Amino acid sequence: MLLFLDYILFLKRFASQADLKAEEQKECSLQPIHIRAVRQNVLKSLRG
Repeated sequence: MLLFLDYILFLKRFASQADLKAEEQKECSLQPIHIRAVRQNVLKSLRG
């Protein structure tokens, strides 16, 4: 269970870092949508 929670925290950290990079570079508009989808999946898995 702890490993799973560590993995979730890692995903959250990775998603926010990717968000920052996308904002800095103002890249393609698909990237933030993908990150948002990943974040929603993480939240869904946390709720169970």
